Amino acid sequence: MWCILRGEDIDYTHEWTTGPWKAEVNVMSKDMIMADAAELDGNWAMTHGAYTNILPLYDPDEFFPTLTGVVTAHPDEDTNAIIHALIVGEIYEMVGKIRNAQAYDDPSSLPFFVMQLALYGAWLIGLANRHLYTTSSRIFADSLTMHNHPAGYDELCQAVMSGALSEPEKLDGLANRFWEGIEVWAQERGIEIEQTLDMLLT
Repeated sequence: MWCILRGEDIDYTHEWTTGPWKAEVNVMSKDMIMADAAELDGNWAMTHGAYTNILPLYDPDEFFPTLTGVVTAHPDEDTNAIIHALIVGEIYEMVGKIRNAQAYDDPSSLPFFVMQLALYGAWLIGLANRHLYTTSSRIFADSLTMHNHPAGYDELCQAVMSGALSEPEKLDGLANRFWEGIEVWAQERGIEIEQTLDMLLT
């Protein structure tokens, strides 16, 4: 539950439980919630639905509908920059961890790594489609209904959803096919994921 107060720089949360249920009330001023709603990062598709899927109990100034415009007001170049950071900083790093686990014959971590890789893939698809997930419990199922999937994602996602995570060789293959799909997908969108230090410094 959101509680928006008059004033500035107000941002705190109350959480409590009586046993059968838990309550969470986010208390914020308008400037703070607007700033949060305007943020754009790799998990935007999962976190920012909270600012648009609101059922107001009391909103005489109709403030909450204005948040939707703030959440989605990002130009393509900013979104592509975040997609690039997600691919290089999170997805490729996770693929590397999966490859290392295979190389060192240490499969115990593979199920977690593969689940995390699929989650990053869902974030990527959400960003590419400018789609906000409404609940984390359906993020994989919802991601499969959208367009702009890198090749290999659907197979990876289905393995995670079905819990088929016990065969190391299969998991390694899923991760590598997804990465190959990412490379093609990024190139088709003009997102250059391979760079030299000189390119970054210019």
